[in-house]
Amino acid sequence: MVPGAELLAESRRGLDAAFEQATIGMAFLDVDGRYVRVNPAHAALLGLGVDELIGVRDMELTHPDDRPSDLAAAWRILDGELDTWTVEKRFVRADGSHAWVIANLTFLRTPEGLPQMWLGVFQDITERKAMESRLQREAEEDPLTGLPNRRRLDAELTRVLSRARREETSGGGAPARSRRVQTDQRPPRPRRG
Repeated sequence: MVPGAELLAESRRGLDAAFEQATIGMAFLDVDGRYVRVNPAHAALLGLGVDELIGVRDMELTHPDDRPSDLAAAWRILDGELDTWTVEKRFVRADGSHAWVIANLTFLRTPEGLPQMWLGVFQDITERKAMESRLQREAEEDPLTGLPNRRRLDAELTRVLSRARREETSGGGAPARSRRVQTDQRPPRPRRG
């Protein structure tokens, strides 16, 4: 074997091994977004086998709410406006649950600039998203009762009062008087005797 060809073959084997053994999801997709090669990490993320994913369109597995932005980004890349696209998105797993990922998509072209395929790298952030949701809930709700806490009450009052003011002034009449609600004062103590 010619030394250059041997080096190229060795490099190819190394890239194949890295693709297959990566702990992060990776996939090659054809121009229409169908999986042509998927690594085990991406298949596991989606709850499917590697062979089950071949020929499936990425959009079929993308959460319906995330499809419009994915499509818009794909067209921007195909039109040459963007080279890559990075986004947090959801996949719908085989069992119906959602997997949150950071998706990095790059469109690969031939040396002549002709469309060749997509390369997708998908980092599972499902646990991070669950933690963010939990922290947001804890910041706004009492942990024992599940009722809104003071922070959430203040935010709701501000929102409602702001909307009421807009409605009062847009109706053409003079704004009604309003008193500021003070939530940090204790009621007065009863007098003794």
